[in-house]
Amino acid sequence: MKFFIVVLGLFLISGLFLDIPSQEPAASEKKRAASAAGRYRGPVIDAHNHPKRKDHHLQAFFEQAREANVEKVVVMTTPNEFRKHGNDMLRNSRSYPGAVALCTANFVGFIHRKNEERARREFEWMKADLTSGVCGGVGEVGLRHYDKTAKEGGSNRGQDVVLVDLNHPLVLEMLGLADGRGAPVVLHIEPVYSPAGIDNLSKVKNWYKRVCRRFPGAKLIAAHNGMMSPGDLEALFSSCGNLFADFKFMHNRGSITGFQDLHPMNGLDSGLFPQWRKMIGKYPGRFLFASDWKYGRRGSFEDYTGHIRAVREMLGVLPPAVQRKVLYENAKRVFSID
Repeated sequence: MKFFIVVLGLFLISGLFLDIPSQEPAASEKKRAASAAGRYRGPVIDAHNHPKRKDHHLQAFFEQAREANVEKVVVMTTPNEFRKHGNDMLRNSRSYPGAVALCTANFVGFIHRKNEERARREFEWMKADLTSGVCGGVGEVGLRHYDKTAKEGGSNRGQDVVLVDLNHPLVLEMLGLADGRGAPVVLHIEPVYSPAGIDNLSKVKNWYKRVCRRFPGAKLIAAHNGMMSPGDLEALFSSCGNLFADFKFMHNRGSITGFQDLHPMNGLDSGLFPQWRKMIGKYPGRFLFASDWKYGRRGSFEDYTGHIRAVREMLGVLPPAVQRKVLYENAKRVFSID
């Protein structure tokens, strides 16, 4: 009988530690609660966006942007837009007061296709728009763009590959134009591509260092954190006072998989990685929020308002002044938004 009572007592005591759920929230829940409490609630400028070109898409998108307190959206063509009607979206978006349109970089796609005559024609259109002030910079300039869906096992339709000589005369001429006007240029250059064993990190870093010194008046923006590690990006920041980085929130499993070797800022739990939190805190004036949103595309690009809410939560772990810089003030300064 005594033995039974002892065993029963041990079982009940162990239950206190093993079977009864903790009254304390999980660590991730604590982090989310803390970030929600310190979340920046002011106006946002989205520094990198690709809405569909149709008017009904644009109208619906900018309605969501207003609901999310997004004051301005910097719209631009994608590196693959040269295959379609890239100028339509830019032209149509200008009727929306919340839009800041960049000049199309479609000339890059025709360099890739080795159609130099068409590339020069597209370049001259871009030059005329930039010179006249129709657009506030150039982007997205995709000099190295690979098929990131291949990292998901090839289950998707795939993305077009665009590969251009970083020192092509038209690329350098474009940077010279931006230099003379103090204009921003959004550069998409993927340093590595694991499916093909490509690693051009050193080459890309050295190129950034050369052009930032050669064109000190241009505001160079490395898209998606330059798609390199915090340490590599910091080496560029140290050498280039006119270099900035835009960053995006990975909002689904596919985007995280596609960027798995391109150093995303967050994982599936939506939390800001510690190394990027430290980096933003060290260089709060160099980072710009950039959703890379594609409203109107099928799939997970419908709820822009919810996306902005998630971004505010992710950045809630940063000091309030830093949140305001990366979500608003930096883009306002870089893109000369009144």
